[in-house]
Amino acid sequence: MKQVISDIDDVIKMLMEHKVEVPAIVWTSVVPTMRKKDVATRSVENPFSVVRKICKRAVTLNPVYVKAVNEQRKQEGNTDEFVGSKHRWATTVCNTFKVKGDQLYLSMIINKELLGPFYFGISAPNNNAFMLDNALVEQFIPKNDTAHYQGLETAVKYTSMILDNVVFIETDFFIYEKDGFDKSLFPI
Repeated sequence: MKQVISDIDDVIKMLMEHKVEVPAIVWTSVVPTMRKKDVATRSVENPFSVVRKICKRAVTLNPVYVKAVNEQRKQEGNTDEFVGSKHRWATTVCNTFKVKGDQLYLSMIINKELLGPFYFGISAPNNNAFMLDNALVEQFIPKNDTAHYQGLETAVKYTSMILDNVVFIETDFFIYEKDGFDKSLFPI
């Protein structure tokens, strides 16, 4: 039976106790990095002031990044070993967490996008959010070429999210839901 928890400190404790990779479903709500002008032509002004990106993903927590990249390289027929570089921006704790100053980040490998992304705009504090067209928003979000850096055709999508931006986690042994998160509000 899965333990239902509502305290993020319990999530931290449970993931640190599990020293192996943990498959999970994770919902995140983040403010995406956006440019002032569109990425392609740099001629269109970004009209958005406050945007949140909501995603539901199948992920691996406690990931061993270098191992995942090397496994993907083998699948693609590349036998050269990948040697990752140390994260300069944060300290890694138990493969799952990164610490930078007083911020804690949850590291994961994204296996599959299950739902979203959905972009929401907020016109003023305490107003309801409204859904935005993905194409309109994504033209201001920079893309990265991780596959090239990893020496792969299909990138291993490794990311670290500020723990406060993780609103729901379901693993084989626990479910965490952040206070106030209601997944029924999203178009499923």
